[in-house]
Amino acid sequence: MTDNARYSRFVPGRCPFTGVATEQSDEDLVHRTLAGEQNAFADLVRRYRRAALARALAILGDPAEADDIAQEAFVHAYEQLATCRQPARFAAWLLTIVHRRSLNRR
Repeated sequence: MTDNARYSRFVPGRCPFTGVATEQSDEDLVHRTLAGEQNAFADLVRRYRRAALARALAILGDPAEADDIAQEAFVHAYEQLATCRQPARFAAWLLTIVHRRSLNRR
């Protein structure tokens, strides 16, 4: 296999040489957070901050309010993380929190 063929098979999130995943799944990050690794939750925040802001902004129409809701949702998610029944679906769980808090704020 030539070097060009190897690189043409690049799959995002996987090492082009070994095929091993390079990005951790939401489920892994949730479990690491529950085990006490705060950096793991920071990765979840970085991954979903834009989506949380977009969802809140779509409902509220006010960027400042949307930012507040997104922050509150992440705090709530962190505090209640052990109640997340399907860690692999963290994004859906988080965006449900954002959606409900946004509706309550209107």
